[in-house]
Amino acid sequence: MTLHEAIIYVLEGYGSAMSSAEIAKKIFDKKLYLQQAGSMAPAKQIRARARKYPQFFIIEDGKICLKTSLDFTDSQKNKTSINLCQFTSSPFPKSKCKENLPFISQEVSSNFKQGLAPWVNEKTKVLILGTMPGDISIQQQSYYLNPRNAFWKIINKLFNSTSRLEKNRSFLNNIGIGLWDVYKEGLRKGSLDTGFIGNPSTNEIKDLLNKYQSIKSLVFNGQNTYKAFLKAIGKVNIPCYVFPSTSSAYSRMTFEEKLKVWTKLKELLK
Repeated sequence: MTLHEAIIYVLEGYGSAMSSAEIAKKIFDKKLYLQQAGSMAPAKQIRARARKYPQFFIIEDGKICLKTSLDFTDSQKNKTSINLCQFTSSPFPKSKCKENLPFISQEVSSNFKQGLAPWVNEKTKVLILGTMPGDISIQQQSYYLNPRNAFWKIINKLFNSTSRLEKNRSFLNNIGIGLWDVYKEGLRKGSLDTGFIGNPSTNEIKDLLNKYQSIKSLVFNGQNTYKAFLKAIGKVNIPCYVFPSTSSAYSRMTFEEKLKVWTKLKELLK
């Protein structure tokens, strides 16, 4: 995402004029745009970029706002443009969406992904972490629903004595398993970890562990999840285990080989 696209993104969500300092902080908090050193774009850079694109922005009384009708450049006219508020994944309240809000490119808005709430209760002993749910799971608001992901198949093999494939929260909670993700929201093309654009915002996992003292172990669904956790959150004071990713994108191991490692989950729940 370019800086001027990030400014459009923030202003459209806010719904009114903002100071350049406020815009800079919002962009940095959501990791929409970072400088090469990973630092926040300064307010003066926001102002300069707004002046560079008068077809998008109006600067009045020291604040920046969007034009109600954007005249896109030739390269942008080739993109399908739609209102960000049409997407249920929008991070902003629908009450701020107005008919005359400016438009942002579909490429930017459709790449915004928002994760799910944690499946945890007072009986949870093991918290399994992924990076962020795939698009199918986000759309259906439930974990690991891509039919090519082996997660539910593995869990049912280990803990279900019936022929029915369980894929629900109560099934896991009764076992003592909780689910959540490292990332809370961010820009990602598609469902794979390689599709992340910039640095997604992270979930407050340490706060969750403090709240639910029953959680005695963390299990990371794949090496990528573990690396993302260490980078974004750091070390924690409970045992951590890295199991092979249940995603079909991780094809170095067969299902049987993955199942054998995941069998260790039973020991962690004792």
